[in-house]
Amino acid sequence: ARGAGRRRGGNLQSRFGDNRYPVSNLNMAGRADIAGECIPDAVGTVDGVVDLFSTVNAARVYGGQFRLTFASGHVRVDTAAVERSALRLAARGGLGLVRGRPDTLAAVVDVDSLGGLRPWVTPADSGAPALVAPSAPLAGVATVRLQPAGTVDTRDPRGRALVARGALADVTVGGARAVRAAVALDVQDALRGATGTLGAAADSAAVGGIPVSALAVRATLQGGLADRFTAAVRTANESRRRLAGGVTR
Repeated sequence: ARGAGRRRGGNLQSRFGDNRYPVSNLNMAGRADIAGECIPDAVGTVDGVVDLFSTVNAARVYGGQFRLTFASGHVRVDTAAVERSALRLAARGGLGLVRGRPDTLAAVVDVDSLGGLRPWVTPADSGAPALVAPSAPLAGVATVRLQPAGTVDTRDPRGRALVARGALADVTVGGARAVRAAVALDVQDALRGATGTLGAAADSAAVGGIPVSALAVRATLQGGLADRFTAAVRTANESRRRLAGGVTR
C-alpha cells in the first residue's frame, strides 16, 4: 500500500477499544509505502507528524514526528520525537515483532516539571487509579533513559528485557521530598510479568516531615511483584537503620 493522509481528532482509547489507553485528540499527517498482509510481515516505510494543539489526557502536545522502517518481523525506529507540555521524548533503534528478530531501542525522556505530569498521575477520570492525590504537591525535574531489548512477541520464550535509569532533582511528591534521587530498573520478560531488580536512592530528603540524609531501597521482582527487599536509612543525626524482608504468596 502506498499513500498519504491526514487524521484529525484521533482518540487512542476508542481506536483500540481499551480504556487503558489515554483519552486523546490527535491531529496527524503521514505517508506510507508498505507491503504485507499484517504487521509482522510488513516491508516498507511509514512516516508522519503530530500537529500542534493535539492533546493526550488533556495535556497539550506541541508536536512530534516519526519514521519507521519495517522489514519482515522487525521495525527500525529511524526517528521518533514528541514534545509536549513538561516533557520531551526521543527514541531510536529497533524492535523485534516476531521471535528470532530481537533488537534494542534507546529512548530518553526529559521532564522539565513533574507537575506537568499531573494529568497522567492524577487522571481526571475518577474510575482510573491515581498515583498522586489531586491535592498533593508534585514538583521537580527528571531525565529517564529506557532501553527495551528483544521482541514484542509475547510467545517468545526470551521475552523482552527492559533497562531503565532515572535521575531526579528537587523532587516533591506529596509529603516526601529530596534534593536528588535516582531509580534503576533491570528486568527480563517485561511483557509477561517482569523478573529482575528495582532500586531507588535519595539524599537530602524528608519523608513525612522526618529529615533523612540518605535512603536506599532495593527489591527483587518476580512476576512484576516484589519478592525480597532491603531498605537502608541514614538520618540527619547519623542514626542508621536497615530493614529487610520478603513476600510469600
